[in-house]
Amino acid sequence: MKYGVVVCPKCRTPKAVLLSTKTSRCTRCNKVLILEKIKIVHKTNSEAELRHIIGLINAEKYGSNNNFKKIISKQKL
Repeated sequence: MKYGVVVCPKCRTPKAVLLSTKTSRCTRCNKVLILEKIKIVHKTNSEAELRHIIGLINAEKYGSNNNFKKIISKQKL
């Protein structure tokens, strides 16, 4: 798996990360995210799937998608 999706624990913003890196920085609150200490919500090799998952997380965050929990619970991480 090349890419991952993490959610910033401070501001709850989803972010795409390269799994080969050790850290990333939240684009909203500027918090340094240490990837080995944070939960990776989804792993994939596909950039399109990565964008789709981030869209689902944002939809759930703003209350417009009740299917997000069903989709994530079915995926093996």
